Amino acid sequence: MVYLIYTERAFAKGFCKLLPKNPISVNLLPTMSVRMRHTRAHTRNRRSHHAIGTPATTTGSGSIALRHRVSPVDGTYKGKEIIDVKTKIEKKATKKAEIKKQLKEQKAPAKIEAKKEDKKTEKKEESKK
Repeated sequence: MVYLIYTERAFAKGFCKLLPKNPISVNLLPTMSVRMRHTRAHTRNRRSHHAIGTPATTTGSGSIALRHRVSPVDGTYKGKEIIDVKTKIEKKATKKAEIKKQLKEQKAPAKIEAKKEDKKTEKKEESKK
């Protein structure tokens, strides 16, 4: 007699045969006790797909880029110019320059006010002496 706890997965894999509704004790055919092993060939065939391929290069500049994407260096795809990279870079540079200029303008009045306050405190200290 063998006490049995069975699951749907065990039925699907064929480890158990069909049982009555209330199985308390059932004589089963022996199931596999040793795990199935893969041969070297099977393992190596599976791993053959894990290899990393050569990186894709663009036709124009020959730079490395992701496949089926626009080249970040020259903005081409399949030999056609999709993005004008030079103007994009210039636009970014001008935007950065404007932001830096705005930050300097915001900080400059604060520095001037701080200097004025320092001068006022110095004058007060001199007048006290």
